[in-house]
Amino acid sequence: MKKLKKLNIMIFSPDDGKTYNFTIPSLLIKSIIILNIFILITFGIMGFLFHKYIPKRGYIAKLEKENKVLKEQLSTFSNKISKLNDDIKRLNTLTTKLRIMANLNIKKENEEGVGGPSFEEVKNFIDLNEIQDENIKKIHYAIDKLKFELAQEDKNIKELFNYLKKKNIKLSCTPSIMPAEGWISSPFGYRRDPFTGRRRFHEGIDISNRAGTPVVAPADGIVVFTGRDGGYGNLIVISHGYGISTRFGHLKKIFVKPGQKVQRGDIIGEIGNTGRSTGPHLHYEVRIYGKPVNPINYIIN
Repeated sequence: MKKLKKLNIMIFSPDDGKTYNFTIPSLLIKSIIILNIFILITFGIMGFLFHKYIPKRGYIAKLEKENKVLKEQLSTFSNKISKLNDDIKRLNTLTTKLRIMANLNIKKENEEGVGGPSFEEVKNFIDLNEIQDENIKKIHYAIDKLKFELAQEDKNIKELFNYLKKKNIKLSCTPSIMPAEGWISSPFGYRRDPFTGRRRFHEGIDISNRAGTPVVAPADGIVVFTGRDGGYGNLIVISHGYGISTRFGHLKKIFVKPGQKVQRGDIIGEIGNTGRSTGPHLHYEVRIYGKPVNPINYIIN
């Protein structure tokens, strides 16, 4: 069988009786056939993909919407967990300070179950590509756990207050507030002396602020000393009973006198720069039977 080399097309016109001949090369015919086959295959594939994947667009959009909602929930849970953790830490610190003030033993960390999962730990429960109700339940469980620990810590504080009440320990006579506004520029304990550069024990805390800032009594008591005292500069000493006393050094002004009764919050002087001082600040001490203790443990506000 001979191969087709060309195709002759004859067209007869009935109007004028003429005949028209056209010759089409076989290569052009083959190209047209191949092009038509390619077009048919292309449209077939497009139709297949359209019917297979277009219906899933709605499902994908649904997943994206659910993921957005889930991320918003995670952000909300993050804030709740962070706040609960902060509240638990705050109450735990308060309980510890009250126990110190009441001269009770400090509970060890393993005696009370305090603390919960961080947001990063909770976030690991979640697979954003596969939303599961079980994951949300785990987050709610973490929050409930924190709430339980918060309630437990609150219960501990109430029990501690009841103990103090039964033991007739007067909290009004126990230092419990900052004696002045400002920032702690030097903590209690060993430090490098600003004058000699040598390591020396600092028996109180330094609260820095501008000169003239009011200084208040941290608890009820009786003023037992006012005046100049060496490195302390202008000094006030208050006795609060039960072996507790407080000292306030480097004062600019003193508004009380020995023998005067004061109550918590009463203004007793002003921050100054007298005595052995490098700048305006209040040197604040708490002493138990004459022994200096960390004043931070006696500040709960």
